[in-house]
Amino acid sequence: MNDIFHACRVGDLTLLHQLVAQRPELVNEVSPKGYPPLVLATYSDQLEIATYLLDHEANVDLRDASGNTALMGAVFKRLEKQITLLLQNGADTNMQNHNGATALTYAATFGNKEITQQLLLAGANPALADVRELTPLAHARNQGNKEVVELLEAYENQ
Repeated sequence: MNDIFHACRVGDLTLLHQLVAQRPELVNEVSPKGYPPLVLATYSDQLEIATYLLDHEANVDLRDASGNTALMGAVFKRLEKQITLLLQNGADTNMQNHNGATALTYAATFGNKEITQQLLLAGANPALADVRELTPLAHARNQGNKEVVELLEAYENQ
């Protein structure tokens, strides 16, 4: 399979170079299954591929079929280098997927204090609720993620 989606999943930078040289707009194509190249690269932990895509004008906030962004995927998988790269490239920390979840929702739900802090410092809004009207703080409480609860409570009280 010689397509951009395959190149992004497996980290084939040579193939990606060839494809983008022929058709630069491919960096923002969406696969038949609804995945943009950057989401695939990020979720597959292909940092070099993600960097290349962003350097070639991939939309950092392009969503997949579920409304998830590359940042949401990186947070879900706890890929700290990917998160840093995406934030440095202007990823919107407050985008919501079809369920209303944000990257901060995932960080809080999975109890990752460092990522939660990084997202807050990047402008994530802890008051954004999902479709069930649960905020990241509510998710952290429901999961018993004490350190994240304390962090979010302290942030709210500033």
